[in-house]
Amino acid sequence: MRGSTRMEAADNIDNKDLINEYKYDLLMNHRNWSRNDFNFESTDDLSLNENMGYVAQQPKTYEFIHLVPFERGNTTVELRNKDVNALDKIIDLCESNDIRLILMKAAIDIDQENYDYLQAIWDYADYYNIEHIDFLELAEDIGFVLGMHGDTWHNNTWGAQICSKYMANYIMENSYIKYHTYNDVLENLCINLSETTASWLFDKNVDIYQLLEYTSKYDITMLIKYKGSYKSTITNGENELLQNAGADFDFVKNKNQDYYAIIQNQEVIIDSNEPIEYVLNGKSINIRNDKIEIDDNIFDNLAELEIIFMGNDFSWVNEVPIDYSSRWFWKNGCDGWNCEESE
Repeated sequence: MRGSTRMEAADNIDNKDLINEYKYDLLMNHRNWSRNDFNFESTDDLSLNENMGYVAQQPKTYEFIHLVPFERGNTTVELRNKDVNALDKIIDLCESNDIRLILMKAAIDIDQENYDYLQAIWDYADYYNIEHIDFLELAEDIGFVLGMHGDTWHNNTWGAQICSKYMANYIMENSYIKYHTYNDVLENLCINLSETTASWLFDKNVDIYQLLEYTSKYDITMLIKYKGSYKSTITNGENELLQNAGADFDFVKNKNQDYYAIIQNQEVIIDSNEPIEYVLNGKSINIRNDKIEIDDNIFDNLAELEIIFMGNDFSWVNEVPIDYSSRWFWKNGCDGWNCEESE
């Protein structure tokens, strides 16, 4: 649907709170930004809707589809006049408003023809000294793979996290942010967005390395049950990931010792070499060698290292058992990254 058909349909949807999203959502209708009557301030709280232009998604299959960049073709590619005009307008607009312009290409399943056209765009950008970031070329370096992190054309939440992190580091490393003004509304939006993003990044994620990295950045709760064993194959790198996530324990030097812990927002709430019981945010938590109880929820099929990731409000729970003696440092029951849903 587009044009008047889209507007008419939006006015008649059941959920009246979504009317303006259907009319102005940049993801659903990319061209609406150019409408003269496009004004976020025209509806109460519309400007504060953090979901505008983004749909949270998880991968449909845990499958690695690596993006292998094409070699540039021998054919000379001429840019279309409308594309040149659009680029010139963007360049002029940014220069006249003292705005730094950085062009970006998302990691997608591209063909040779479009790849060659993209190279022509990069040539044009280089001629005008315009910076550009090509996630097609960066995909292998940053660990972006289709299937896990996006479909043919779109990033899912996991992929968006990878690319956004790269962009943020790029901006900071080049000192492009010169100042920041504190704003209560923006700060609250960022806090809410962070909590929402965490739930999508952690829930059903099977990549323990990714989960532990996220834990060092996002405010969540983590339960740990570790059965000490001289057979442990936990490496120094994995030990560092666990410690960065908040664990106050050396899983390499003290591999023969048991370890139990409740960690929230990278801070140890309670830990011990013996089983522990604790009440956190009104929830009774009991971590034992043979089971973990969170109120009435019982996890009793425990691995040698059991980690449970949870939202601080307990709205989501992701249990990740790890058998380190068999070097199985990710979720049991997986064939590579193709994991069956747990019952």
